Amino acid sequence: MSMNISIRNVARVKKAQIDIDGITVVAGLNGTGKTTISKGIYASINAYKSLPERIVQSRRDSIYNVLMQILRKNEELAQNLDYIDLVSDFSQELPDKNIIEWVADNDKFLSKKYLKEWFAEVDEVSEEEIDEIVTEINKILLRTDNDYTKFLVDSYFNRVFKQQINCFQISSVAEIEMGIDDRKFFSQFRNHKLTDHTCGLSCDKKAIYIESYNILDLSGLSRNFFGKKVYPTIPTENLFTFLRSDKKFDTLYEDYTDANELENIIHIIINEVTHGKLSVDESGNFQFQDSITNHSVNITNLSAGLKIFAVLQRLLENGTCKKGDILLIDEPEVNLHPEWQVIFAEILVLLQKKIGLVIYVNTHSPYFVRAIEVKMAEYGIADKGKFYLMQECEDGLCESKDVTKKTEQIYSLLYKPLEEL
Repeated sequence: MSMNISIRNVARVKKAQIDIDGITVVAGLNGTGKTTISKGIYASINAYKSLPERIVQSRRDSIYNVLMQILRKNEELAQNLDYIDLVSDFSQELPDKNIIEWVADNDKFLSKKYLKEWFAEVDEVSEEEIDEIVTEINKILLRTDNDYTKFLVDSYFNRVFKQQINCFQISSVAEIEMGIDDRKFFSQFRNHKLTDHTCGLSCDKKAIYIESYNILDLSGLSRNFFGKKVYPTIPTENLFTFLRSDKKFDTLYEDYTDANELENIIHIIINEVTHGKLSVDESGNFQFQDSITNHSVNITNLSAGLKIFAVLQRLLENGTCKKGDILLIDEPEVNLHPEWQVIFAEILVLLQKKIGLVIYVNTHSPYFVRAIEVKMAEYGIADKGKFYLMQECEDGLCESKDVTKKTEQIYSLLYKPLEEL
């Protein structure tokens, strides 16, 4: 598998060309666009992931909304909120096959007969209301798959970038192109809105993003919408979904064989660092089970350095990380002293070597860069490493520089403050 991303005029990144294969390390000072590239990779993969299924679901959501708007105006139904049950039942019983067939056959669309049969036992719903529902739903069915693709891709990128995609200093369009083998996923933006896009089939990769702050500290700060926990950013929201999963290696032979390799890596984390593991209670809250004291430790009382190890351990234990997946980590060295930076680097190298996990790391620690470089050489996969340096240009924007064969340029920049002291 080969992957690469090309970015132009996104946030502070004027130009970046990054190959993502094996372990990719992007180093640089604070504010040089490292996180922007991480977000670009994450958004490109997830915005185009499972598009056919998401388009059907988006049409279903629109149909649900139409029914809610029309039936909530029915006073008889609204008095006891019966319209909510009607809409929920209709949405649950409406198969994807029907939606797909209605879109494909412009002569049929949603028929009045279909709705009359469904509402046959609901006297409160009039024929006029059924006519209105048919009219509005058929408008939804007239929208093309490309209309929905643009909507879904635009929405996802703006959720990841918080409606700030384009560069503030210049007025040029922003472009992000993700290449995965022979497929291209291109997204163009002007004024933070999608203006053009192309995609080669649906993206079948999974991206897991561990952001730079202590993720577990947010576990008690979520907002609850209709029973769903929602977090400050979509990468963190998705990460907590992965962390709460109890999925195991019981589906494919490949999962089973990878599990054997992962067991050894998990033991390294437990024996050398965590001495315990994360657990999730019935309410979805996290606790850390300390194997030394045999006590449950509240997440807020867990040392800052342990938390990223505990997160990674949980993702490995429940089978979230698999061969070919992309693990993005923002500044893993935060809160880790040099010894643990070396251990964390070794674990990432083992994950690439043993199960083929694709790893992308941002860092401003020369210790961590060196640890990755040395451990990749020790385990015989030095050729699977790519190193980049983000540098500020004269106009205040930033560009990437491939320093895979010249990593001393990273050390020269990041060690400079220490040398000046």
